[in-house]
Amino acid sequence: MSNSPARQPNILIVMPDELRWDALGCARHPVFKTPHVDRLAREGVLFTRAYCTGPLCMPARASMISGTYPHNHGIYENAGSLPVGDETYAHLLQRAGYATAYVGKTHFGSDAPSSRTTSAPAGAGTQSLVSPEAVAKKRGFDYVHQIPGPLALTRTDNHLTRRWAELGLLESYREDYRRRAADPGAGAWASPLPVEEFADSYVGDRAEEWLRSYKDERPFLLVVGFGGPHPPFDAPEPYASMYHPDTMPDPIPPGEPGPWLPAHALQRMTRTAGAGGHDRALPTDDANRISRARMANYGGKISLIDDRLGRILSILDEREWTENTLVIFLSDHGEMGGDHGRYHKSVFYEGAQRIPFIMRWPAGRVGRGRETEGLPAGRRVDALVEQLDLFATVVEAAGAEPSQRAFSRSLLPLARGDAAARARDAVYSELKREIMVRTERYKYAVDAQGRGFMLFDLEQDPPEQRNLIGHPDAAPIERDLREGMLKWLVTTQVVKKD
Repeated sequence: MSNSPARQPNILIVMPDELRWDALGCARHPVFKTPHVDRLAREGVLFTRAYCTGPLCMPARASMISGTYPHNHGIYENAGSLPVGDETYAHLLQRAGYATAYVGKTHFGSDAPSSRTTSAPAGAGTQSLVSPEAVAKKRGFDYVHQIPGPLALTRTDNHLTRRWAELGLLESYREDYRRRAADPGAGAWASPLPVEEFADSYVGDRAEEWLRSYKDERPFLLVVGFGGPHPPFDAPEPYASMYHPDTMPDPIPPGEPGPWLPAHALQRMTRTAGAGGHDRALPTDDANRISRARMANYGGKISLIDDRLGRILSILDEREWTENTLVIFLSDHGEMGGDHGRYHKSVFYEGAQRIPFIMRWPAGRVGRGRETEGLPAGRRVDALVEQLDLFATVVEAAGAEPSQRAFSRSLLPLARGDAAARARDAVYSELKREIMVRTERYKYAVDAQGRGFMLFDLEQDPPEQRNLIGHPDAAPIERDLREGMLKWLVTTQVVKKD
């Protein structure tokens, strides 16, 4: 029987890194197989239009844990840190009586290097982290077992790199990444690591161990942060050969710039690096082959994580926790995957902005004794939702005291189809002091100088091929979107709410 009181649900958050919204079976991807994520969607609620609050790791993750926007928490790129005193959903759940745990990649606080290690191979630049586990504990997690993402594993000292060193695998991992960084082509081939020692397998193992050993009477919050399918495209076998490049769907081609585009918008469409420096252009020669090879390997990394999710869900079943556990599956941001001639993220196109967001809660009770039927099964919600809504959703499900400073909204009413549920009229995203707004019909973005550089009519142009910035007929649309953006900036300052 469950060790958790029936009054409050256990909460399990599973978060891959750089998983785009349409790379799942339940999102109708024509090739990738994700039966365990699909099970969550089949038994729960799938939000089809969820957007990240910043298409880069740290801005997005800081927003999720704090319930605030980048212009509130001040993290616009992969640098900086949330003030230690800022409340997180983990803090609020601790106060509500939860045991809180985090396994895997965190990356919502400072990962600044404290010192060079002496064991680094030549050119590797290995660094020790300023105890990210201590940082996570200050942000509300009782137990933390943290490892960084795949690239940071080449230059940091942590649980996993020490294990690899003992097994004689660390140098081959680093050498493999040096080869990938120098490869002018796809850079997509199988990892030299055996699948059982791959980073996402390691995170899955630690999460399983924590769940199997949990004996506390308190309900738990467990966050599982997988480092994949974030590039490099290095799935281990047998996942590396699971999908063939020739079966990959065609990427969305770059749009043709109209003669009305102002110079700064034209430059944004054709440059090779985006606002955050993590967006890359595909080589013009053989771009389709390169894109297909990368995406086939990307799919292998997704299927590996899906299999690990299945093992985690099986433990909930075995321990009879399934009915009283709210499972949330979401990503920090997407991956361009060759769309518009780009890969990685740090742009406001749909591939980088839209994320999967799935919730399953078969039955249970909300805190303070309020009964609920949990969440319906097989429901698809098309309302616009923001990634930071994770914060209020978790807090409400736990029956915790709501935040006095977050701008997050609980998604439980929308998930249940409540008649009074409020949907957002627009969602927002920020990166390097650039801002995007997406309404039901339009997407609009301004740069750090306040100049509009992106305007798409997503009703008439879903693949974002015709940038309307500067078009005379679009001037009234841009004016209205701009006014809405300014109103949002004014009304989303960090103030105590009634």
